[in-house]
Amino acid sequence: MTIIDDKPSTLNQQYSASKALDSEQEAELRRKVLRKTDLHVLPWLCALFFLQYLDKQILSYGAIFGLREDLHFKGQDFSTATTLFYVGQLVFEWPAMWAVHRFSVVKFTAISCVAWGGVLMTAAGAHNFAGIAAQRFFLGAAEAVVSPAFVLLTSFWYKQEEHALRTSIWTSMNLLAQILGALLTYGLGSAGSSASIAPWRLLFLVCGGLTIVVGVAFFFFFPTSPTEARFFSELEKEVAIKRLTEKATTQEHSQLDRSQIIDTLRDVKYWSIFALALGACVPSFVITFQSILIKEMGYTNFEAILWGLPAPAIQLGVLWLSVLFIALLPNARCLTGMAIMVVPLTGNIINLILPVTKQHRRARLVATWLASVLTPVMNITLSLVASNFLGHTRKTLTSFTYFIGYCVGLIVGPQFWLSKQAPQYRLGLIMDIIFLGIGILGFFTLFVAFRSQNKRRDRMASEGHEEYEPRSNAIEVNSSDNAVLGFRYAY
Repeated sequence: MTIIDDKPSTLNQQYSASKALDSEQEAELRRKVLRKTDLHVLPWLCALFFLQYLDKQILSYGAIFGLREDLHFKGQDFSTATTLFYVGQLVFEWPAMWAVHRFSVVKFTAISCVAWGGVLMTAAGAHNFAGIAAQRFFLGAAEAVVSPAFVLLTSFWYKQEEHALRTSIWTSMNLLAQILGALLTYGLGSAGSSASIAPWRLLFLVCGGLTIVVGVAFFFFFPTSPTEARFFSELEKEVAIKRLTEKATTQEHSQLDRSQIIDTLRDVKYWSIFALALGACVPSFVITFQSILIKEMGYTNFEAILWGLPAPAIQLGVLWLSVLFIALLPNARCLTGMAIMVVPLTGNIINLILPVTKQHRRARLVATWLASVLTPVMNITLSLVASNFLGHTRKTLTSFTYFIGYCVGLIVGPQFWLSKQAPQYRLGLIMDIIFLGIGILGFFTLFVAFRSQNKRRDRMASEGHEEYEPRSNAIEVNSSDNAVLGFRYAY
């Protein structure tokens, strides 16, 4: 593992060549470093995030092309199969957290990618519910590290003010995966009559094989840190580290810090992140279940796929509108997140109120699209974690706890969608509305906490307390944001 020393004297001695640059030369070199980082780092994050979402989503696509019939699903079997993925992910979140502290984040993520590609391919050989259930559990276990690792990698390579945009780019791959996955399913489904293998089995083989190839490439070609990046010159490496330490950006450390664990567990901001995970993830079963919901409205298999495409397109539009809004209005992340959560809240209320009739089919379809607008919420939450929780142990703990909440939400959520309540699923809609309210409360709590702490630190700085002066250079890179009094939150 590459460790970045968190002592300023060491940093100043090790990275001194850049001091010979004048301000204009250094500014140009900084822009060049950022361009190279975007060119060489961001595409890898996008590719892996695209695949991890596609790979867990294809169960839904396979369900409308014979998977449920071929594997003899009954009652709640589909919901249970969906849930088992997140049970596996939940069980392995803590071991994965330990592993990214003990080993290289990059290498462990790459190995996990290859593993989940292999597990995904085994689904093609399933012949009953037990087979697909085991596959879903181990697929979740293999994918446990991905999203938390990406939060860490984003903070390792980018400055605080760059987190929101870059996180938006790689989380938007969720939506692209929904669109391209639907089109891939449509194509394989169209060829189903002439293929020697069921379309859903072919889908698992194709996606699993692609994931293995990308995982192997990620292992060998993605740099473990800016100092190991072959696409940087020595001077560019110095500038890359220098710019990352200017605002107490967390770098990689191999030891767990117990004081940071205690500090985090006592912090309302940490628990608000957990509440946000539940608030966004319990209602998100509608995304996995969408193809089935649309089919139950009276559409054919192929119509269900095509009528599902506007949902991720709407999410993509909302996501990038939120990015623009946040860029134009500093410290608008929490307020933007609250506003976005009103969209799925509205969709669920409409579906709860409207009767299930052919007359209301189109209105319920649009409401289902609105109910799926949840990825932008995840994007904002992850950017808040990347930007505001300092200290490697604290950031890692918060990231993994978010994804524990994510798993719990996605385990609990499907259980409210009872097959005996089809096609309206009244209990599922009511619980979605309740948890969306919890999510809105989580954003509001973070807004108040971040804003009040910034105001207090500004007031203390104005009264002459030097330790509260906003930092232009980090003194202790691996300290909690609660201890770095010169740090200011981005909310």
